[in-house]
Amino acid sequence: IIAGPTEAFSDHQLFQIDQALMSGKNVAIFVDAFKEIPNPNKQMAFMQPTIFTPVETNLKKLLNHYGVHVKSAYIMDEKCYKQALPRRFGGGQQTLYYIPIIENEKINHELPFLRQIKGLVTLKAAPVTLDEKRIQSQNLKAETLFSTSDRSWTQSRNITLNTMTIRPPADESAFSSQPVAVMVQGEFTSYFADKTIPEKPSNPSESGSDKGKEKSQVSQSGAILTKGRPARLVVVGSVDMLTNSLFDEKAQSPNGAFIMNLMDATAGRESIAIMRGKKQRFNPLKKIPESVKMPIKVFNYAGLPLFTALFGLGVYLRRHRRRKAIQAMFIEPTMPKLSCEESSTLAG
Repeated sequence: IIAGPTEAFSDHQLFQIDQALMSGKNVAIFVDAFKEIPNPNKQMAFMQPTIFTPVETNLKKLLNHYGVHVKSAYIMDEKCYKQALPRRFGGGQQTLYYIPIIENEKINHELPFLRQIKGLVTLKAAPVTLDEKRIQSQNLKAETLFSTSDRSWTQSRNITLNTMTIRPPADESAFSSQPVAVMVQGEFTSYFADKTIPEKPSNPSESGSDKGKEKSQVSQSGAILTKGRPARLVVVGSVDMLTNSLFDEKAQSPNGAFIMNLMDATAGRESIAIMRGKKQRFNPLKKIPESVKMPIKVFNYAGLPLFTALFGLGVYLRRHRRRKAIQAMFIEPTMPKLSCEESSTLAG
């Protein structure tokens, strides 16, 4: 597990990560796209108290080789967390676009350890995309774990998390679903297959001794795995999913269950992840589009009363006809009036 690295990896450290993956060990990487630096300009500190600079760890060249790209950007989403404001600030809700809410339909439920996860929350997430051409060239299988809503966009320049200045784009083409976590599995090809094996840095205390030189030569003579055993590589574009802001202590929330399930799945204990998922109680209602909601509302407000009135009118008319029929059965028929001649004829 590589959790939110901020310093650059040396080539030898990248070689160790690469060879761990080649040996069949699963690797999970949680990345942070930007490093937050306090604004040295005190005059601009009120508008932009923090400056965001891209994090350079040298992991990108390794991940790009495996077919995974992490973009230096933050995902903003209209389907996001809304914070309740206190009354002294006017009340209402404050929309935090940089805290996207992952809805049920954007989670890959085909994976067993995600089957019971029906909602997630991310914070300052970076888009993680897949290079299908490179993945196919290595005969790997790649899947997106979860993505943001279709009302998402990205910020790669002039990054700000000030809710007063963030505005959704006016161009509708700028909105699209952004993948936040991906998984690639299979027999990987080593990034160092056609490169020189990086030399292991010698111990400073032994740098001038023959012992240090001997260790360096031994490390260079070691074998390299150019084609790996079956393994998994998971890349999540939000390191904040591991922090206390989104991860509860007992791991009972959907976020906590996802992290623990992911750890079990990468450690080869996927059956435990499946059992833990069955304890999830977060079960949101099925989302209904607006095109369906409006006809249902109209039917509830106008259709049901009208249907009730028509049904009552039908019952009234039916009872009225039945009452008339019963009266007709018991009323005596009236005799027709006859003239004097007709009466004498009948009497005779």
